[in-house]
Amino acid sequence: DDVREWLNCSGLGHLEEKVCTDNLVDGKVLLMLQEEDLRRPPMQLSTLGDIKHLVFHINSLKSGQQIQNQKDRISLGMVKSISLQSEVLSRSSSSSDSDSDTSASTATNNNNGQYSGAVPIIPLCASCSLQLRSSKHNFSSRLEPERWKTALALMYGLCVSWLTAFTMTIVHDRVPDMDKYPPLPDIILDNVPHISWAFEMSEITGMTLLMIWLVVLTFHKHRFILARRFFS
Repeated sequence: DDVREWLNCSGLGHLEEKVCTDNLVDGKVLLMLQEEDLRRPPMQLSTLGDIKHLVFHINSLKSGQQIQNQKDRISLGMVKSISLQSEVLSRSSSSSDSDSDTSASTATNNNNGQYSGAVPIIPLCASCSLQLRSSKHNFSSRLEPERWKTALALMYGLCVSWLTAFTMTIVHDRVPDMDKYPPLPDIILDNVPHISWAFEMSEITGMTLLMIWLVVLTFHKHRFILARRFFS
C-alpha cells in the first residue's frame, strides 16, 4: 500500500498494477530496483519516460532515507551508489582547482548515513553513473586473455607465412632469363656500393628483436593479448 501511494504521489500511478500487482514490489524491493530491472523481464517497462522517471524518483527516495544500520544499507545497495557519486563529485572538483578539491573531500557521509557537505548529492540512474564513470576511466577494469582468439591469430599467421614462402618459391623458379630480361633499374641500389656484412647484420638485428619480443611476451601480464595482436 505504501508503494502504491508513493507511485501516485510521484505521478506514476498508471504503473501501480505493473509494479505492485504483477511483480509484488514492496518497500525494500523498490529501493533495490535498478534501471536494468525495469527494462528486462518480468517488469519490462516499454516507455522510456516511465523508466527514467521511476529511476529518478527511486534515487531521490534513496538519498532521503535515513538508514543507520550499515548492514541494511549494504543489502539495499545504497552504500555503493553513494560512494560512486562521491567519487564522481570529488574527481570533477579536483580537476577544477585545489580549493574545490578540499571542499569536496570534506563532504562525506556523517553518522546518520546522510551525505553532507558543500556539494549536494545528485540522484543518478545506473546509466548516468556508468557514463560519468566511463568519462573519467576510459578503460576496461579486466582484460580477458581469450586464448582461443590467440590460437586463431597463430593459425592465421602460420597460414600467411606458408603462403608467402610458397609464393616466393614459385616466383623464384619462374624468373625469366636475366640476359634477355634484365631487372628494372633501382636508384638506391644502383648507386650504393655492395656491403658484404649487411645481410649478416640484418639477421643479427632480426634475432635480437625476436629475443626482446619473447622476453616481453614471457613476463607481460597480458601476454595472450600481445601474442594475438602480433600474429594478426
